Amino acid sequence: MTKSGDNYERYHMCCEKYMQIMASSFHKIRVMLSGLGAAPFIVLSIATRASNGRIPNGLSLVRGPRRGSETEKITLLKLKSIFHTLNMFSVDVTQKCLIAECWVPTVDLPSVGMALHRGAELSGSTVHAVLNEMETHRMPPTYFKLNKFTQGFQNIVDAYGIASYREVNPAPWSIISFPFLFAVMFGDSGHGIIMLLAALSLVVFEKKLISMKIRDEIFNTFFGGRYVVLLMGIFSIYTGLLYNDIYSKSIDIFGSSWKNPYPRPLLEQMEREGHDHGQTLDLTLPPKYSVDSELGPYPFGVDPIWNIAKNKLNF
Repeated sequence: MTKSGDNYERYHMCCEKYMQIMASSFHKIRVMLSGLGAAPFIVLSIATRASNGRIPNGLSLVRGPRRGSETEKITLLKLKSIFHTLNMFSVDVTQKCLIAECWVPTVDLPSVGMALHRGAELSGSTVHAVLNEMETHRMPPTYFKLNKFTQGFQNIVDAYGIASYREVNPAPWSIISFPFLFAVMFGDSGHGIIMLLAALSLVVFEKKLISMKIRDEIFNTFFGGRYVVLLMGIFSIYTGLLYNDIYSKSIDIFGSSWKNPYPRPLLEQMEREGHDHGQTLDLTLPPKYSVDSELGPYPFGVDPIWNIAKNKLNF
């Protein structure tokens, strides 16, 4: 039992030391509480009661799974974020209140008012928060209402420059133009399928991946642009079919509309002469004599014969 008592004592000392560090870190909060006529030691007493309440379970926390510690970590992070936000408030000593100025979208004003009212009710406060609209000549910050689909495209636009207030946001047009122009340059159905499957896996398992909280910068870059890569893959498949390009190869499905206009004896003679001089036989196919007018053009995409032509890139 001596060992258990030591664990309890160490746990109690760690809790007290950690709470003291937290209290000393938020000096501004103590100053504001003093200005409002509140007792700063209340925070410490609550923390002490909380730590004392957990001391009987201290051994299980030390030896058991880390689920409880993760929960406490989240709670402490929430408290820290609240204190950090309160540090941005101004203290009105005469009125004994906190004052904050912030930018809020007009459409969200009712939601902010409801949140303040609900917070006052849950805290049991008799004094409700007051929300006033102020007149100002300062330029409001840029705000775009985004979702998980449009966020990636907005990040691409913001990399070139953030639009000013009331300036047209080009991100909606980039949803189509950016993947399409990429596909025009990429143009390979086979590699487009790989991109599509990779992006689709990120989209399907996005909730699980978000919960894993992966901190790898490269992975987060691709994960943040998963919908961009998804559209890039779809457009690449389409343009690859137009180019008749699948893994840098063409597929002859409907049959080429080009034919060889040269007679076989002439080809054999040209081949012998080229072999004697160590040259490769190259043929030029004039469209007037080489295109089969009965078959017409290739039904969809580029004729597969262009894959073996020397001037295929120029075409």
